[in-house]
Amino acid sequence: GYLDGQGQAQTIEASGAALGFSLETGPGTLNLAYGLAVADLDDAIADGAVSPIAPTDDRWETVFINYMWSPIANVTYGIEAGYHQSETARGESGDAVRLQGMVMYQF
Repeated sequence: GYLDGQGQAQTIEASGAALGFSLETGPGTLNLAYGLAVADLDDAIADGAVSPIAPTDDRWETVFINYMWSPIANVTYGIEAGYHQSETARGESGDAVRLQGMVMYQF
């Protein structure tokens, strides 16, 4: 949210959705997910709360796939690849591919 020119609190409408599924395969779990979020910044830009030339994101998309397995008690390994994309209120866009891994110990 933001304060408009009269000092009144205004909200920014946003919505999002996510969809995913998991499949038990081999010694672990394969996960696939997609997410989308959109924010309406038009009023905030018109009220001067957000700069029309600033690279302010108003749309985000992500898709990722990962595999997690637990070869020994209390230890989980995971590897993930993700594709992420965003778009600014001015229509500019960018994207990134991320590869990451993790080791988790539960105690």
